[in-house]
Amino acid sequence: GGTGTMEDQSFVYDQAQALSANTFQYTNRNFIGWSTMPNGEVEYTNSQSVSNLAAENGAVVTLYAVWELMEGATAQYTVAHYIETLEGGYEKYSETTGYGLIEKERTITEAEAVNIVGFTFDPNAANVLTAIVKEDGSTLFEMYYSRNIYELTLDYGDEQIKVAIEDEDFNTHIVTKEEDPLRAIADKVISVRFGEDLSTYLTNLEDQIGYTFAGWDNSIATMPAENVLVTAQWAPVEVTVTFHPGTYWFFPDGTDLNAAAVTKTYRYGEE
Repeated sequence: GGTGTMEDQSFVYDQAQALSANTFQYTNRNFIGWSTMPNGEVEYTNSQSVSNLAAENGAVVTLYAVWELMEGATAQYTVAHYIETLEGGYEKYSETTGYGLIEKERTITEAEAVNIVGFTFDPNAANVLTAIVKEDGSTLFEMYYSRNIYELTLDYGDEQIKVAIEDEDFNTHIVTKEEDPLRAIADKVISVRFGEDLSTYLTNLEDQIGYTFAGWDNSIATMPAENVLVTAQWAPVEVTVTFHPGTYWFFPDGTDLNAAAVTKTYRYGEE
């Protein structure tokens, strides 16, 4: 390894001569000497005085630089972050980088996880958190994130629906379903994954006596990264009544029914 060039040297048998000082360079490496074999051990030190490198006249001797890793030398590594899909697999979300000691084992921790809305690092997934840091920067770690689950609460809006009940004295009272223990509808809480389509849960409800279902108060399409409350909306049925004139008839609000027909519109549940 290393870069640079050096001039050849000529030697005479039995005459000691110093080797030229090394001018090669190698990133993250210290030069420690020369070897007569590629990837061999050090046989000659830098600028060492040598003689009789070869006995044959005109022989060519090749010396190979020997290097050692610098203390504290680092290389870049990559962390790939994968998020869980709605189908249950994983897809790459992003990549981040860091640095570790070359040829040393490194273990990354949850501290190197990234913040992803709607997802949480899953320590039980098939994460690759430990590896030897390669000098060429090819070291790859993998971190997997599960899709968060939030609560979708369906409020059936029973506080909007009025019903008639009788007390123990057979007196009739108008109350809401919420106020009537026998007719109150409990909220439904559903666990839903982040990003999931909510149309499966926000379906049309059956009309109630005197009321038609008017939709949900939140038109949200997919589950956000938080708990959600959605309330059903009810529209009271409207009834139109026409009162025809008669002798000495008066409407409770004072309208004289003797003059002409009167049309009134009532909403269900109104007294």
